[in-house]
Amino acid sequence: MVDLATDYMNDAIDRADKISGVISGTTKKPDYHSQEGAKTPRLTYSIAKILLNKSPLHAWHRHPLLGGQSIKPSRAMDIGSIGHDLLLGGGDPIDVLDYDSFRTKLAQEEKAQSYTDGHIPVLRKDYEKIEFIVGKVNEQLLIYCPEFFEIHENEFPVIWTAENGVECQSKYDWMSSKTGLMIDLKFTTDSSPDKCVKKIIDMGYDVQEAFYTEAFNKTYPDMAGRTNWKFIFIETEEPHAISVIETDSTFKELGRMKMNYALDAWKACLESNIWPGYGKTTVEAPGWAVYKMGEK
Repeated sequence: MVDLATDYMNDAIDRADKISGVISGTTKKPDYHSQEGAKTPRLTYSIAKILLNKSPLHAWHRHPLLGGQSIKPSRAMDIGSIGHDLLLGGGDPIDVLDYDSFRTKLAQEEKAQSYTDGHIPVLRKDYEKIEFIVGKVNEQLLIYCPEFFEIHENEFPVIWTAENGVECQSKYDWMSSKTGLMIDLKFTTDSSPDKCVKKIIDMGYDVQEAFYTEAFNKTYPDMAGRTNWKFIFIETEEPHAISVIETDSTFKELGRMKMNYALDAWKACLESNIWPGYGKTTVEAPGWAVYKMGEK
């Protein structure tokens, strides 16, 4: 079993190397997130999450066709992206750089150029650590989620229209149009089930499940109602345990409610071109603050 996992890991690494900047040069591939050519700003799960957790104004600010302000990549984000590439293939090219750190001027310049080229820069020591994590993950996937190794589509983008007419786009980590199974990988410091529940709420992953399930139903209507969604949470710290998480009906309904609210809010904002921020509100003193003062 371990040998099979190792073989799959090596195949995954080979796929990532073939698309990496180290081998393929610096040709910049089309950016899925740019929405280039879209006639109207499409709603994505990540923008819907910002709208729900922050405000429509924040969603406008981050959308590539509106405010256009992207998040600066962090080390944790890059590690997650590279882990995705090695496990799935088909992600952004990877530049493995031979520096001890990114503190020197030359290392900073190469790092910046890598991002400009649409690649992911990574120190060799970090890349080797991610390779090790991938090996541990594959061993566990063979036990807890063997369907991960079945025929499927990786990094698969779809453009779809919601019931209220809003144009949307989604990109699956792992998806099978034959079985209706969708799998999404999440890298985290703690993949214990209790922590995963909190992550699903805090990070809006319930919205993602609803959003991507609806995308699947619209793209493959013959499979509507026969889908299955699985999160795979992967620890970046030793021993690199994974949790294969499926949500219950209450979680699914919560995600659908949030998704529908976001779709309606997005439509209203597009039609009115009004993107409200936080506005006015009355806040209540938290009980712990009142109790703390009472103790004095």
